[in-house]
Amino acid sequence: MIPAAGMHSIEQDFAADNHVTVAVGSKEVEGTQGPGAGFHVHGTGKFVDAGDDFDEMKAKFPWLSRVLEIEIDDIEQRI
Repeated sequence: MIPAAGMHSIEQDFAADNHVTVAVGSKEVEGTQGPGAGFHVHGTGKFVDAGDDFDEMKAKFPWLSRVLEIEIDDIEQRI
């Protein structure tokens, strides 16, 4: 789950297509060419504004209005 405060245009786009790709990286993970790795996380997303998961995130990030929940289909290492 990703804290969401803005993302209004993305939320509107989900009506037509809710597929997402999130790029993440870490220098703590060994990559294919040395220290550091990047990944693309592919899946489908939805915005959540109620429930236990939302309440837990809201306690950590009081400014958020909803969270982006991603059901992961595939993770691909880029570097």
